Amino acid sequence: MKIETNFYTITPYQNLLHLEMIAAWDEKVAIGFRTDTAKIISKLYQNKSWGMLSDRRQWELNTPGAEQVFKKAAKTEITQNLTHGAIVIENSELKKLQLKNMLSKAKHYQTKLFYDIEDAKEWLADAGYRMIPL
Repeated sequence: MKIETNFYTITPYQNLLHLEMIAAWDEKVAIGFRTDTAKIISKLYQNKSWGMLSDRRQWELNTPGAEQVFKKAAKTEITQNLTHGAIVIENSELKKLQLKNMLSKAKHYQTKLFYDIEDAKEWLADAGYRMIPL
């Protein structure tokens, strides 16, 4: 059920969704990504808690339209039992600022920015989310 495009790769695991994002995104790319992730979430994570590992080290920011798609998607995912989100980026103040504008907050949801993917995996594993194949 892995999905690969020129802009992203989505790899589902038992209780973890791994996202790899590449290049700059406009609203059209963000909507396609949202549609693809929504299909996987509804099929695999409907009635259980799950985590997300978002690798954005090769991502080059979004247009304002894409940012709005992400804001709506984050709110929806949190209502669909997403409890932990680890976001991996390169050390960029601009990327940190854009991500902070897109992140949602909820009592049962924790998100954290990382510069090292292994640290992100460890944080998720401590919460019970691992890359165990389906």
